[in-house]
Amino acid sequence: MEFTVKFSPIGKRVTEKRPRLLLDIAREAGVGLRSVCGGEGRCGKCKVMVRPAGRPTIIERQLLTEDEISEGYRLACRTTVGKDTEVYVPPSSMTEEQKLQIAGREIKVKPFPPVGKFFLELPQATLTDPKSDFQRIRKEMLGKYGVQIEKIDFKALNVLGPTLREADWAITVAVSGREIIGVQPGNKTKQSLGMAIDLGTSKIALYLVNLQTGETINIQGVLNPQIAYGEDVLSRIHYAGKSTDNLEKLKGEVGKAINRTIRKICRENRVVPEDILEAVLVGNTAMQHIFLGFPAKQLGLAPFVMVTNDALEIKAREIGLEICAGGYLYLPPAIAGFVGSDHLAMLIASEVETKEGNFMAIDIGTNTEIALKTRERVVSCSCASGPAFEGAHIRNGMRAGPGAIERVNIDSRSLKVSIATIDDKPALGICGSGILDAVSEMVRVGILNSSGKIDSGFKGVRKIKGGKSLEFLLAKEGRREITITQQDISEIQLAKGAIRTGIEILLEETGLKARDIDGVFLAGAFGTYIDPLKAVRIGMFPEIDMGRFTQLGNAAGIGAKAILISKKLRVRANQLAKKVEYLELATYPKFFEHFSKGIRFPIAK
Repeated sequence: MEFTVKFSPIGKRVTEKRPRLLLDIAREAGVGLRSVCGGEGRCGKCKVMVRPAGRPTIIERQLLTEDEISEGYRLACRTTVGKDTEVYVPPSSMTEEQKLQIAGREIKVKPFPPVGKFFLELPQATLTDPKSDFQRIRKEMLGKYGVQIEKIDFKALNVLGPTLREADWAITVAVSGREIIGVQPGNKTKQSLGMAIDLGTSKIALYLVNLQTGETINIQGVLNPQIAYGEDVLSRIHYAGKSTDNLEKLKGEVGKAINRTIRKICRENRVVPEDILEAVLVGNTAMQHIFLGFPAKQLGLAPFVMVTNDALEIKAREIGLEICAGGYLYLPPAIAGFVGSDHLAMLIASEVETKEGNFMAIDIGTNTEIALKTRERVVSCSCASGPAFEGAHIRNGMRAGPGAIERVNIDSRSLKVSIATIDDKPALGICGSGILDAVSEMVRVGILNSSGKIDSGFKGVRKIKGGKSLEFLLAKEGRREITITQQDISEIQLAKGAIRTGIEILLEETGLKARDIDGVFLAGAFGTYIDPLKAVRIGMFPEIDMGRFTQLGNAAGIGAKAILISKKLRVRANQLAKKVEYLELATYPKFFEHFSKGIRFPIAK
């Protein structure tokens, strides 16, 4: 009896016919698991989370903590699986890092930060001048800088006295509005830093920024550890909604990952977390709710209502974020249940609201957000495109990592397949851009017809072993074969059909045609690496001139940085959030008509 082993967050799926050691399955599938001891059960480096998890062995009880065992962690070299199994591979157990898209096209923003640092050399207290320390600072700030201070954060107040005296009355104060949020000895005004965070479903991108110049000092990307509890947003909403313990677990996982990365960034740049005066976090509505510890269950139930769509400014320490003791975390407003502050940040980074004409901005992911800006309106929608373009639900699919096929070309005469893999490593599977390429090429040469059926009369097409369904061979590495199956085509049709449906409904709602679109901005990792021509060829996008497409990279992260350094831009973002009209596709009268057309492939020209 066949069973499937799914490796996350790599996105690799393996079909097995008999019980086997998990480490052997991973090795043959090309999943890079650390195994310093060669699988002898001595090093504990092949630690993975297994669901369902069997009884731990004696060795596992020795090498793993009780908490790890209760969470389902096991050693791959000591675990035999014989039924459908989900395996989460933590970053510490991977031999290769996944390719994360965290950079993006920068925009020009004049810094106007909400926080700043001021150096003070204060007169010492005496019997004839016994003013309180805080009163002394308030007077000096008003006299020297013209800044009216009204309050001081409790944590800053707690260290004010000792810091003043140890620093011989020469200190730097960090000020947010009219509040002192931090105190440091000496002149630390050059280290006025901020942190922008893009909390994605799959990845977390962090940007250390100089608040005075707007310069990006460091960028780091890490996988979102919540992937172990579900690859898509709905899975995590469901998990979090089961109990407060589950919600706290998801919140804790992402909080630890962010703080760990902040500490790493600080070490690499020889600064301390206290130098980070403010943070801005953007994310989809569910990720933001979970991060803040808000109940998320209601987001998974119609009418998908969020707790609040206002911008939030809260003390970072209230949610355990390790920056300046009194520093604030700013979260821009979300727009709707499935259109979050990351979508708003993407709109800011694309600058669509400042352009004359009709522009579309598309952030492609598990949930694809699309905005159409016309001369009068900005209308947005969310498409449940699913994780197929991230390699999920694809037989040989995987996330973008070393060995993933990212480019495919099929010779129209010989039908010879040429592939390119990430880092030029031997092919292990196929990631989103490669899947799009492969399907596009199959459409172009006629292997796929308009309904998505594979034609059995072509070279490379064959029946799947033990079944009647067809598949097309892309590559072979030893015993490992990478194919595109009829089921894979169906998954791509659903994903691209959802995106095309969103586009067509927005066009219809605004009375526009594809020819009226002056420009299309593509954001996100998938939007960065796809070939727009091939996306048009499979009908994911309407026929729009290639010169009108612009690929932005991680636009949400760039938008978050812009909002971090400029109070004026925060005002503009809030105004834009109120202007955006959210369109619920499921209730649109012609939804199914558009979707039935969207899943079809255009006839090859």
